[in-house]
Amino acid sequence: HTDKVDSSIASSYYSLLVHYPVRYVASYFYTLMKNPMDAAITAIKYPQSVFDWWKLMENIRALKYTFVQKWRNEDIDVLLCPVLPFTALKLGQEHHFTGCLTYTVLFNLLDFPAGTIPICNVEKGDLD
Repeated sequence: HTDKVDSSIASSYYSLLVHYPVRYVASYFYTLMKNPMDAAITAIKYPQSVFDWWKLMENIRALKYTFVQKWRNEDIDVLLCPVLPFTALKLGQEHHFTGCLTYTVLFNLLDFPAGTIPICNVEKGDLD
């Protein structure tokens, strides 16, 4: 593993490599340290069996069905959204990215098609 993991997301990244009982205890300490994002990430319990995976997939399928029905009821054909509400982050600012994940993860979970159309390029003067 040669990728650099920024310190602002290191605890979240490395917690994925640890078994659940250890992550559960760590989430308690993150809560005490008033770090709710890391507490939530480390407390995630992944499916433990094939049956658990099937239940998870059924829940996702039901959620997708609900979304499609609501969109049809509202006569929505397309939803246009920006890919990100900001330009690329500088190294060390990844903690600003967390809010964006809640914005995009839903479409990935539901397996909805998405595309990107470049509108413009960010110039150095835009960053000042």
